[in-house]
Amino acid sequence: MALYDWKSGILAGKSGILAGRFALTAACLLICVGCSEQPKACVSPSQCPVNTSCIGGFCQHAPFSDAAISNGEIVELDPDVVTVECAAKHGGPGPRAEASGAVISGEIHALGGEAGITGRCGGKLDVQQDYWVHTRCQGWAKREDGDPPPIRSGAATTVDRVTGKVYLYGGRHRAKDGTSWLPQRDLRSYERSSQTWKAIAISGGKAVAHAGLALDRTRDRLFLIGGDTSLHSHTITPVSTVMVFDLKTKSWQLSTAFGAPPARSRHHTLVNDEGTHLYVYGGLLANGTIDPQLWRLDLEKNKWQLVATAGQAPTGRAGAVLALVPGQRR
Repeated sequence: MALYDWKSGILAGKSGILAGRFALTAACLLICVGCSEQPKACVSPSQCPVNTSCIGGFCQHAPFSDAAISNGEIVELDPDVVTVECAAKHGGPGPRAEASGAVISGEIHALGGEAGITGRCGGKLDVQQDYWVHTRCQGWAKREDGDPPPIRSGAATTVDRVTGKVYLYGGRHRAKDGTSWLPQRDLRSYERSSQTWKAIAISGGKAVAHAGLALDRTRDRLFLIGGDTSLHSHTITPVSTVMVFDLKTKSWQLSTAFGAPPARSRHHTLVNDEGTHLYVYGGLLANGTIDPQLWRLDLEKNKWQLVATAGQAPTGRAGAVLALVPGQRR
């Protein structure tokens, strides 16, 4: 894990800290079981070789994804850098890739995703429709109420840290394994007070289906950065467009900001608490490489720049997560 202090410009390696007190176990490894090998059947991780885990009844490497739930277990990350593992609970969503999630007042919300044998060497992926909530180490509970979004994987989410409202956009779905993906272009919000989801009617414009989402609450707008428009599992078609959704007029517009980052997918974005800058880190580029750089959009000057950092930077990665440390400007 690495911490970036945007006041000093120092990007440094750090172990055991994450903004907020809970996180889904996440991974992004560009390796898979060899194409000539058959996955080994298993019932527990102890039966699997090093660097693999028991996922879906077979020993596999972590799926190439934005997020994965590892064996249904949650790790609590304490601000004092003390890692506490919650007692294992039965049930839960089970292991999956491309699940969408959000942390709201200590609750972890996990929606959809893909389960099954994964990897670039082939396999079976089933898109999930279920919606789960994990409450402060009390375990998972499946939610049937609240009108959750339809079946999908890879949807982008962002949270209003003041109101607790969650915004979810896009993702993709397919009728069955082996068929082309169907992009989703709907925008939805979740109200914690009523515990319900609702669709947001879009009055104009449209955006790509699979991208990084960030909220600029100071100006009541959402940013959608880049994304993947591919309709097939083992190819990527990243785009470089930056779309802006006005929460008042309910319409999409193409950003006019100068110097946007190259086309990418599997990246992560956020806006700082002051509402002055939007950050984009990592991602998978069109040439198949992973960007190790940190980009910043000045929301007042409407201009992008590559951030010059000091200290030990993390290696380039896709599927990583950015998170704010409240009150510490990093």
